[in-house]
Amino acid sequence: MEVGRALENETKNRWVHFQNKETSGGESNVNNVISNARAFGLMQADTLGRNDFRFERIKRLTPLYLERLHIIYDHQALREFFNNAPKREVEPRTYRKEELDRPILREFDPNQPSLIADFIMRGKVSTGPAGSGSKKISGLLLDICQIRPTNDQGLLFRRAMRELDDDMDVVFTIAGAPLRIIDDAIQRESKRFKLLPIDPNIVAKLNKEYSLGLVRTTFADKYPEGQKTTTIGSWAFLISSIDVPSNVSLRLLDALNDVKHKMGPWYQIGQDRQYQLDEFDFYNSYLQQHRRETYVLFHNMMIFLGSVALSATAILAFLSWMVSEYKRVNFFRDLTSVYDDHLPSNINLAPNKSGLQHPIIHDRAKQEIIINKIVDGTKRLLEIREEMRSAYSQGKIVLSHYEHLDVATSKLRGICQDNLAVRLAEYLEKGGKLTADRIRVYRTAGYLKEADYDRLVSHRRVTPKGKSKGERVTPKGKSKGERENE
Repeated sequence: MEVGRALENETKNRWVHFQNKETSGGESNVNNVISNARAFGLMQADTLGRNDFRFERIKRLTPLYLERLHIIYDHQALREFFNNAPKREVEPRTYRKEELDRPILREFDPNQPSLIADFIMRGKVSTGPAGSGSKKISGLLLDICQIRPTNDQGLLFRRAMRELDDDMDVVFTIAGAPLRIIDDAIQRESKRFKLLPIDPNIVAKLNKEYSLGLVRTTFADKYPEGQKTTTIGSWAFLISSIDVPSNVSLRLLDALNDVKHKMGPWYQIGQDRQYQLDEFDFYNSYLQQHRRETYVLFHNMMIFLGSVALSATAILAFLSWMVSEYKRVNFFRDLTSVYDDHLPSNINLAPNKSGLQHPIIHDRAKQEIIINKIVDGTKRLLEIREEMRSAYSQGKIVLSHYEHLDVATSKLRGICQDNLAVRLAEYLEKGGKLTADRIRVYRTAGYLKEADYDRLVSHRRVTPKGKSKGERVTPKGKSKGERENE
């Protein structure tokens, strides 16, 4: 509660303000943190078990300090209980005198009655309100010792301490030490109010029996003669809602780290006492955790961005492949068109009366038409090849598609060249005349292979001179101009 009030005052003028709310203890803090957004709270480390469903719905940020189980009792009432024990009619007990001088809470021993155990069981006590960490830890401790108080008031700590001056016998509370209210009571009446030691062996049994993480500790540097008073310790953790970012938690701890030095006038008992928030360097502890979380977040973000980049690359590659495939199909359609339209093999064969196909013998005029078709087809083929190279250089077609198309184009060009050579040879054999310049044009343009060119030039019917370069072959050896004049 004191820590919450200090934070509320400290953060009034900061970028974020914290409001303090009083609760009954750790259990209530956990429930409030779960049910409210951007909430913080304190709880003992053993408030929730690992199998408690609430454990996964909160963030345990960092331990702040070690909470110690304070059992403050009225020694004067204990002495009266000891002196009156033989006079009681019900279950008269025989206690050892040293139990009165140096009482200690031990495990139950059936062979030896315990003065302090009977005192707690028969006296007026307060183990804390329901739902508090004090109630839980005190209850487990008393179960181990087989002590069942018959008059447990279950009061809040401050009210129970006020009644300690009247008729309250024993008060249990688990809290950070030192507590001014306890120190004042001990300093005011040191012979009356004392802290009850706990047998250290009980801690191991509690941890084993109930799967806890309690620690053995003392009140050294907390209260007068505190080093002689052994007790149970449980770390107080700062917890938060799941939705609280780690940087907000870090700023709260930074504010708490600053304010703890300003809490001296309110809570510091003396210069020789260790203040509870000085026991553990909570700020630097969480700072390291925050940096690890930030690194993990950054690492995961980089993995995510890398995955996005890889996915985008894969999508772009797929789209590029689809565009390339579309281009490849179109180029193949163009190549097929050249093959079908400019290589007229369908007029080379014709069915006879028996249904069998036989070669068609073309006259010279038809041969000239076929030659011009092959030349036009070869020219179109070379244009397609240039279009393919341009598309590949612009990245519109992938390498595998380009190589496939290039092989197909080369094969088709070879077919065109072979067909042209055959047709030219047939044309010459039927009496047609071609100049050497015309055949040279075919070779230079890539329409004829070198070997075919040499063979055709040496043909005895080839005339050395005649039609000008670039002139197309026309039927019966006449130029296009002559045919138009006719």
